[in-house]
Amino acid sequence: MDFKQVKELIEMVDRSSLTELHVSMENACIVLSKNASVAAVTAEPVQERAPAAKPIAATDEPITILPEPKQEVKAGVLVASPIVGTYYASASPEVPAFVKVGDAVKAGQVLCIVEAMKVMNEITAKQDGTVAEVLAENEQMVEFNQPLFRIV
Repeated sequence: MDFKQVKELIEMVDRSSLTELHVSMENACIVLSKNASVAAVTAEPVQERAPAAKPIAATDEPITILPEPKQEVKAGVLVASPIVGTYYASASPEVPAFVKVGDAVKAGQVLCIVEAMKVMNEITAKQDGTVAEVLAENEQMVEFNQPLFRIV
């Protein structure tokens, strides 16, 4: 469509009782609208449509639905981080970790430290038991409620 044709469309819309006209072509879309005595012309690119999906042919083969893999439920109690922060296994780099796998722990015993906003928060055992797993790495960022230890 050339400028002359667009001009003719504008004049036709202006003379008619139409308030808006949409014209779509191969590579453009023209929208003419008028508000009282004002006419506007807007050209917008036409969005190409995605090709239609091909239907899937039916087959006589049976569909096998695999069961979801079972997650192993391990015995024990998880000790989770009560805050977001940095996990520390020991009070300082020069001293050994508070606990390691196989250590017996008592309720109230310090298991690690989680630092948040320059405050060192001691995380303690809630019950007596043995450390079965340490689930965080030293100086790792931990999230709220992220498991840190499994105690059996």
